[in-house]
Amino acid sequence: MLESLDLPDLMKMGQTCRMLRLFAADVTQRRFRHIIIPFTGDRHADFLRVLRQTGSIITGSCVLQMLLGEIETQPRDLNLVTPASGFNVWHEFITAGLQLPRVSKRCHKAMQGIVAQFGKYADHSCVIMVCATRVDMDIMHIILHAPSTADMILMTAGGLVSFYFDMTLQQLTVISQTGEHVQAGKKLGSIREIVETFGVERSTNFLGWPCGQLCPTFWHQGTNSMFCLAVDWNAKDSVRVEQMAVNYEGTNCDYDLAVKFTTEELQCRRPRYFWLCDRLFYGGRCRQPYVVQVPVHDGVKGLPMLDELEVNTWVQQRDPDRSTFSQRCLRHTFLSVPCSGLELNAQYTFYFEDPEYGWPNNKMLQRLARSCGFQRELTGNLLVVKQKRGKSRGFLPVMLQDAPTINFLICSAWGGRGRRPKTIAEVSGLN
Repeated sequence: MLESLDLPDLMKMGQTCRMLRLFAADVTQRRFRHIIIPFTGDRHADFLRVLRQTGSIITGSCVLQMLLGEIETQPRDLNLVTPASGFNVWHEFITAGLQLPRVSKRCHKAMQGIVAQFGKYADHSCVIMVCATRVDMDIMHIILHAPSTADMILMTAGGLVSFYFDMTLQQLTVISQTGEHVQAGKKLGSIREIVETFGVERSTNFLGWPCGQLCPTFWHQGTNSMFCLAVDWNAKDSVRVEQMAVNYEGTNCDYDLAVKFTTEELQCRRPRYFWLCDRLFYGGRCRQPYVVQVPVHDGVKGLPMLDELEVNTWVQQRDPDRSTFSQRCLRHTFLSVPCSGLELNAQYTFYFEDPEYGWPNNKMLQRLARSCGFQRELTGNLLVVKQKRGKSRGFLPVMLQDAPTINFLICSAWGGRGRRPKTIAEVSGLN
């Protein structure tokens, strides 16, 4: 019975008792070997070593089969995605170790913009394809550039991630912009294999959402871990989804694009937010600050307070599954310039991210820190709110013209500390 379960149900079954946990672990390992060994043969251990060494991942029909538990038929090919530095390692291993000749160097034209090197290795019974990213890109670019939602899936030797997993488990897939370039009868990803068993949609109109096929609330799910399925069966090769998502969003301008999508997502929300306030956002991997919209908690009809802003949209301050209260320790309000006594014509409140989440470095604030003579790493996003001075303390729109004032506040706070800050929260003198 366990053999026929999809991977999420198999993992849940293994959590019921010790005996089933052992059975589930054994079934998972056997399923993985059953799928991969036909391609690797007696070099399976070496294959796993190269997979770890290069930081590569498996994608395509092999991962779909691992997820769905349908192991009656063997996948036709093994698809690997590797960072730019790993391609030569794979080429050497496949040609010398697995004795497979390289039969093609050209990838599908729909993927040529993000694939730097491509190799198709095949004999009469085995096909392995390797895609290497461009130097300025991450492997997540290729995964989320897949031709369908069912192909937005990846696997390491010890874990699996599926974006849009709810539809995939229901055997439903939506064709992406990349998939529109695949001609009828041609193959890219798993489209040709799954068309007979999956329901295939050409747009998101079937969801019935007001903005139809252009709805960013659907396509932005690919970088939102709340909508991802992440399953680990081996801690040594765990899939770190949040880190992968950060890597994807954080390369060059793609995080800036994610900022745009999140703003549009807020505007598409049903029921609509009563308040949407303009704030300045220093994204951890953005190249510049952005004016973004911050919603106010539902039910607030009057002038909102600082505690009533849903800042968690932009700065992760709490886990919604564990608490709902505001963390005032993760914000600081400036009424004057630190260490100078110079009063401001408005008050600025900084919201920081909870450092316990282990956020990546904030490159924008690192550049600002270096300009002030500091070299320490700063982590997490920063959100800035502007208010009137006095008793009313009504919110004021934050504009890009406020950025020099905010930068000056940050640099002044650093200068007044007497030591170099370790986290963004230290900018305000909190720690």
